[in-house]
Amino acid sequence: MVVEKMKCKTCQKSFHACTNCSFSNFWEYDYCTEKCWKNSPVYKDNYSLIINFLNSLTDNQLDQFRKISELDSDYENIIEDLIDFVESE
Repeated sequence: MVVEKMKCKTCQKSFHACTNCSFSNFWEYDYCTEKCWKNSPVYKDNYSLIINFLNSLTDNQLDQFRKISELDSDYENIIEDLIDFVESE
């Protein structure tokens, strides 16, 4: 078992991460609680980015985005590839 001593990026509290821990969320490696994660500048910036993006969409675009966001995670790489393709044109 590998144990790492971590320091929360928000409150600076020490916590551990080990090979026996079963983290189900990426934030659990950097923040001691979900509350600390949601109070982090990274979370707040990304939350604002998402809100601003969604507010910029028309109703039709929002509907299409909702359908895309509900796709199975297997489509994530396809979406990334298509974005790269569209940007390169």
